[in-house]
Amino acid sequence: MSAIQDNPAQTDNIEKTKEALSDVRKAFRLLWAYNKRVFNIVEHIRNRLGFDHYYTDNWLIPNHGGADFCAGWAWDALPLSTIGWLALRPNKDSEENIAPRSGDIYNNPLAGDMLLHILLISDSGFFVAKTGMNKNEPNVLSFAPPDKCQSKLVLSVYVNDIDRNEGMNWLHRIFKPCLNATKWDDPNTGGLAVKGVRRYSAVLMLEDVLDEVTLNEKILWFKQEIETRLVVNLAEMSVQDKNEVGALLAVDI
Repeated sequence: MSAIQDNPAQTDNIEKTKEALSDVRKAFRLLWAYNKRVFNIVEHIRNRLGFDHYYTDNWLIPNHGGADFCAGWAWDALPLSTIGWLALRPNKDSEENIAPRSGDIYNNPLAGDMLLHILLISDSGFFVAKTGMNKNEPNVLSFAPPDKCQSKLVLSVYVNDIDRNEGMNWLHRIFKPCLNATKWDDPNTGGLAVKGVRRYSAVLMLEDVLDEVTLNEKILWFKQEIETRLVVNLAEMSVQDKNEVGALLAVDI
């Protein structure tokens, strides 16, 4: 008999390890379905509000190639722990002006142009417990139980009120300075770091938008909030075929 067979405790440990690794593979497949569901919801929100994709940013994973994940980035490396989608909507009046935009919408924002930020927070426990981080790594054991935490989308619309020179990049010179001056999970707190920009944010709990009817109700509510609070017009909403929307939201997790 082998040494392992002669040691029942070691054999039991190997079997438990195999079961745990099988659970990890199951978790990745569950996360695939979760990702698909979230992507579909984000795309539907963006389309219904009339915004076009601009940029996708995973806020937690360091974006420099020299980062050593072994040094404490295990939580940050989890799929879609915290990720943001940016989308742009040009001011139709500006697009039709006699004096056309000298650059592109990404680097030459004009008055009335808008940016939509959809931030996914898969586990709110991170934002509560991150003050107890050891270097880069949060103390996951300090998180509240999963059923006491939330998975949510933070929706923010930024309205640009002035014509800006070409080279005034939306992402790096407007959006990121404004976001970094606030709490990620509650952008309505704090001021705006860039003059001539207004913002309104709202939170949607994922559990409240998992079917087509409630998702569309929340989108309509958010649209009305934007129009009232920011004094803008989003009347021209993009509407997908109803059967297509139903299929988009049908991923089973």
